[in-house]
Amino acid sequence: MELLAVRNARVIAYLNAEELNPKGLPIAHDFMNAFVERYAFVKRPTTADEILDTANKGIIFETGKLGNIGITKVILFDWGVVVETNASTESSEIVLRDMLTWGNETFGLSNRPDLITRTNYVSELVLKSDLRLPAINPTINAIGEKIIGPKVAEYIGSSAPFEISGISLTFDSTQTKQLFTPFQIYRLPDTPFSQNKYYSGGPLKTADHIKVIEELEGLLTVQPQGQAVEELQLKSAKDGVPGYEDIDGRNLKPPKS
Repeated sequence: MELLAVRNARVIAYLNAEELNPKGLPIAHDFMNAFVERYAFVKRPTTADEILDTANKGIIFETGKLGNIGITKVILFDWGVVVETNASTESSEIVLRDMLTWGNETFGLSNRPDLITRTNYVSELVLKSDLRLPAINPTINAIGEKIIGPKVAEYIGSSAPFEISGISLTFDSTQTKQLFTPFQIYRLPDTPFSQNKYYSGGPLKTADHIKVIEELEGLLTVQPQGQAVEELQLKSAKDGVPGYEDIDGRNLKPPKS
């Protein structure tokens, strides 16, 4: 895998904003100006509605920096803080920790260990890889190659091959209150398949995200058509497990009984 870009590395820290200033110090104006100066934000809230967050969209600061870390965005909510960079979630956490330490040292804001009650992550990567997504399920892929593609060709005279070009792993969001962020990887839009470029997003730290993709690469590396299925078929036969009659699954025949 070759990492081409970190499109987003987001840290979402949940805390109760009113606990940041337990003494009720009148610091709002000074804090806003000092915060912008500390992190060199190019864009800051300027109107009363933006500063008071009357639309409940958060108080947004954009395009700043902390040392060598470029800060894409910081959003302050009454329920927490969101920090985004294009470096890594580790870098975003460095910015978050610096914000809390600086706020404590400069304005006497709380920075107790249990202030943050939960932390979520969102990682978005652009990468180059030898992943062969059709190997996930050759039987399903054959539907695109042998049924959908030819039917489209009947309609318009010709058709490029259809194949599995992405996967998504998610959960039943109606059964949990956790932040809904699916794991997904798919070919980069408007990019030739031959370039092997992909987008991937997930609820992971950047380093863990990369490890998951490397695991996928180990399972779905480029192989001759049918080889991965043939290896699985041979193993199944050895173990006495019935398999598909055609080892690459293209004839869509059911397992022999």
